[in-house]
Amino acid sequence: MIIMIALLFGCYDIVTILLMGSINACMNFFGLLMEEMNIGKAKKEKSWVPFYYGCFAGLFPWIGILFYFFGGG
Repeated sequence: MIIMIALLFGCYDIVTILLMGSINACMNFFGLLMEEMNIGKAKKEKSWVPFYYGCFAGLFPWIGILFYFFGGG
């Protein structure tokens, strides 16, 4: 979905699209890692580190899309 949003805003560079897709996949894998690490743990024992890494990774494709959005004039 993020690839389609980037294409709508004029991002047609194949390298940029591949990097956005791979970083978005990493964000999804961090979400899966969080679920796998915290199965059966109590609320206070859960580790939120994969969530924070996923949020950090997911921030950069959106920054790139904002550059295309505001730079398109």
